[in-house]
Amino acid sequence: MDNVLLAVFGGLPLGATYALIALGLVLVYRTTGTFNLAHGQLMLLGAFVLASWQQHSRGPFVLGLLIGLAVAGIVAVVLYVLVLKRTVGQPHWVAFVATLVLGQLLDAAMSLYFSAPSYVVSIPGMPKGAVAIFGVRVGQSELIIAGIGVLLALVFIAALRYTRLGIQVRAAGQDPVLASQGGIQVRSLYVGSWVVAGILAALAGVLYGSTTVVDSSMSGVALIAIPAMVLGGLDSFEGAVVGGLIVGVIQGFITVYIGGQYVNAATYSFLLVLLLVLPRGLFGTKEVVKI
Repeated sequence: MDNVLLAVFGGLPLGATYALIALGLVLVYRTTGTFNLAHGQLMLLGAFVLASWQQHSRGPFVLGLLIGLAVAGIVAVVLYVLVLKRTVGQPHWVAFVATLVLGQLLDAAMSLYFSAPSYVVSIPGMPKGAVAIFGVRVGQSELIIAGIGVLLALVFIAALRYTRLGIQVRAAGQDPVLASQGGIQVRSLYVGSWVVAGILAALAGVLYGSTTVVDSSMSGVALIAIPAMVLGGLDSFEGAVVGGLIVGVIQGFITVYIGGQYVNAATYSFLLVLLLVLPRGLFGTKEVVKI
């Protein structure tokens, strides 16, 4: 029983990070139809900016965080406007490959700009001790990070569901032509969705970086979050959160019972099974074809 609880509590912080990553991926996929393979680099960029700020500046943490979020959001929208917007009307694989190339270019640019290969993100006020839950000692910082990640994800979903702007985003993603005829500025929403996706990626990077070292390997975390996106449904925001938490807990069980070295292999095997058995995920929209 102790191992079960250890796996659950160990996987929740990672699951919350996956939820934020998957939300950003679903947002750009649902609005612009782009499967963004450069999302991990945006995640790394936000964490790099904040960590560099903390190392070289005495400024407040909040200011450094805002700068990191802004940089990631701006870079995301620049990638969309300069490159991905031009792939509209072309085969879907063109945008797919373009994001892969852009991700590699961002990796090269960050390695040239940031002086150190790795940094440490420190969130002020984060406790260092552990608490006992049902006899299992769990790090307080990990619990707080899990709570922050889930809270941010729920706030984002609530905004999409209950605010006028969120309803417009859903409408533009579902039927852009009809939404445009209804007076919705679809192109502006597309640009805004990429900004928000970049911010979500940076938030995920900061949360993940506070528990580990911020280096180039972080960009691969977004790829591991793809099974969470597929599990929840490629176009489902709620599914992104559920899928992220489930995949995080599954990885917790793999780490506890099999070993951490098998996490990636098991996660991608899980993705393969999902694609074969449940391609639309738990909450994905079913396509209806009239014959």
